[in-house]
Amino acid sequence: MLKKSVLLLTLVISLGFIIIAFAQYTGSDLERKKPDNLYPEPGPGDLLIVEQLRETNRLLQEQTRLLTEQNRILLNALEQAKKTNPPPPAQHR
Repeated sequence: MLKKSVLLLTLVISLGFIIIAFAQYTGSDLERKKPDNLYPEPGPGDLLIVEQLRETNRLLQEQTRLLTEQNRILLNALEQAKKTNPPPPAQHR
């Protein structure tokens, strides 16, 4: 009786491992399904946003260039003003 119980228990455990191995080998339909496209093609709205961002970037670069030029001109004017009007001497008390 003990031999039959041990044999039956071993058979059940072996059968369980076989079923698990078979299930992992074959996989489920969910595992075989193609994965979703993580990088979908951009739509017309996306392309419009990209174009607007490019235009904004271009305008900001132009504004930066103009401000740099303006700062250069103002620094030159300040240097000229310092040369023509030297600061008054400091008075000692």
